[in-house]
Amino acid sequence: MREVDSARSVTPSRRPGLPRELADHPRPRSADSHRRRHRCGRPPLTVLRRTGRRQRAHLRLPLLPTTTIGSFPQTGELRTARADLRAGRIDAVGCEERIKVEIGGVISFQETAGLDVLVHGEAERNDMVQYFAEQLTGYLATRHGWVQSYGTR
Repeated sequence: MREVDSARSVTPSRRPGLPRELADHPRPRSADSHRRRHRCGRPPLTVLRRTGRRQRAHLRLPLLPTTTIGSFPQTGELRTARADLRAGRIDAVGCEERIKVEIGGVISFQETAGLDVLVHGEAERNDMVQYFAEQLTGYLATRHGWVQSYGTR
């Protein structure tokens, strides 16, 4: 079971990939954080306009660029790769190679369709909820993707 703080999120000390010195000693919010947020928040309009001009010049996109939103469907090949990884028939590198092949197919499809802004399709994600649950402590994802939270009964 993993520790959960009062805000119902994972405590930093248990979050994978966070440097230990930061994880063990989270910084408390200062009393004047609201003042800093407003002072450092949104950049001035002149900066936003200048940045927008630079982006348009660099990206050379049409006035209304086309793209997709969300994940591409999980193919049988992706599901097989994950099953092979769980069964030990391939290692993590082999699974990653299969995912890269799927991403290449998604990119090719979008190029053929004539989209302006391409996405990689999120092939590394198995399921929207399961993927995030597996990154958190205090949650159990079953073999079929059911997500259970400890202490919710």
